Amino acid sequence: MAVSIPTKLFINNEYVNAKSGQTITLYSSVDDSRVTSDVQVAGPEDVDIAVAAAKAAFETGPWATFTGQQRAACLLRFADLAEKNAEELARLESLHTGRTMSMISGFDVPHMCEVFRYYAGWADKIQGKTFPPDNGMYKIVNYSPIGVCAGMESWNVSFLYVSWKIAPALVMGNTVRATIAYADPKISFTGSIAVAKKIQEAAAKSNLKKVTLELGGNVAAVVFADAPFEAAIGLVGGGFLVNAGQVCAAASRVLVQKSIAENFIAALKDVFLSIGNELGASPMDPTSSRGPVVDKSQFKSIMSYIEDGKKSAQLLAGGSQKGNKSCFIEPTLFLDPPTDNKVWREEIFGPVLCVRTFETEEEAIKIANDTEYGLAACIYTKDITRALRISSRLQSGNVAVNHPYIPQIQAPFGGIKQSGYGTELGYEGLLEWSHQTTITINMNIPSQL
Repeated sequence: MAVSIPTKLFINNEYVNAKSGQTITLYSSVDDSRVTSDVQVAGPEDVDIAVAAAKAAFETGPWATFTGQQRAACLLRFADLAEKNAEELARLESLHTGRTMSMISGFDVPHMCEVFRYYAGWADKIQGKTFPPDNGMYKIVNYSPIGVCAGMESWNVSFLYVSWKIAPALVMGNTVRATIAYADPKISFTGSIAVAKKIQEAAAKSNLKKVTLELGGNVAAVVFADAPFEAAIGLVGGGFLVNAGQVCAAASRVLVQKSIAENFIAALKDVFLSIGNELGASPMDPTSSRGPVVDKSQFKSIMSYIEDGKKSAQLLAGGSQKGNKSCFIEPTLFLDPPTDNKVWREEIFGPVLCVRTFETEEEAIKIANDTEYGLAACIYTKDITRALRISSRLQSGNVAVNHPYIPQIQAPFGGIKQSGYGTELGYEGLLEWSHQTTITINMNIPSQL
């Protein structure tokens, strides 16, 4: 089925030509064919026009006077439309990125709809706080919208990030733009540390914008001897390779207790080889579950990591391009890379997994925490006491027990260290898009009726 590709900018509820006159070309990561050469690029003038439209909507448009229930109705309508057009959205997303339609239509779009509906439920339930006048002062805390906000979404699961940023911002009463601009008082960004630092610097130099950053991860999965073996193999191996390893919370460092290491690593290798044999099918095929990495730039970056890893670690599986005209990379498994090697220390963001062994809890915790990142961690064990004990000692904003970490809509998600700061999802994620006002009333002054 032919898919019409919108290439104009979408500003103030209509498609418009970019004032910049600039365009970019998109290529398929499956066969290097050209998808389109006419995608228009926003310049400074386009950004200013979009900001002005969003500001007008916030200050004088109907949105400024909407009740919580009216805002909720808009979000619910959007979710219904996205759900109705899930297949078309999946095709558009897959054409350039090579992501499988089965994942986009089966997970990404339903998740996006779920997030919009979740936050729609909060629209008329945003509570303030009051504190008793025990010192003569009555205290009131209100939460109000910030204004025009910007959300920058990562390409790897863009529909998820669209919902995580836009839905709570709108529910709080803000207006939102999907690109960054100097006039926005609030920015939420998902992506790399390098870009985040530039955003943070620009935000500080302009008007001290509020910034939320969800950045990279170099997640560790700690597998103990008492782990549920078969489940752990599938979740550590197959779970990691979802979306070709292009997931910020994917556990790319695996620590296996020595007493089970030989059998566990052998089984993990089998998983990688098996999935490698599945590569090559069209991501547009609804039965396909494995695709290429997103583009040539990402492909070259990942292959450079692989070549570096081959110099110092034992290659157990993969390590090469699959085919000769695509961005498919064989699932790659390294054993015992040095802890100072970049395949162990850096976020590769691709299908490259590194395994090391440990003997004691203390050793595992030390290795897992030896990273600049702190987005997520995974623990595999049947001992819930051990799981809780170690969870509190791992330097991570999120910990999963016996599964790959997957953000839950009702709970806050955010990292520590260089994995960013701020919160998305849950009620806490909603308050990130507000500013609080504290009102104090002197109760010692007599009232006049």
